[in-house]
Amino acid sequence: MIDVEEVKRIASLAKLELNAEGLEKISGELSRILDYIDKLRELEAAEPEGHEIAAMEPRDDRVVESVLDADAIAANAPDFRNGFFVVPPVIG
Repeated sequence: MIDVEEVKRIASLAKLELNAEGLEKISGELSRILDYIDKLRELEAAEPEGHEIAAMEPRDDRVVESVLDADAIAANAPDFRNGFFVVPPVIG
């Protein structure tokens, strides 16, 4: 908990001028922030129970052969020459 006097001291060091309302508000906000940090520290300190990380299995790399038949594709193309699809020019 950060009280108003602590906030006054910090404000003085930071060359800030705060009115009574601002001191109370900042005191409350800083206290909530510190409480949250304490909760986070508790989480970091907690050890996982019974959750061992399973060893990763190596991936089975497989070469996938083409399922498409190039000749069948070319046969269905309107114009196919020398291994390329012939299309009309986009820019005239």
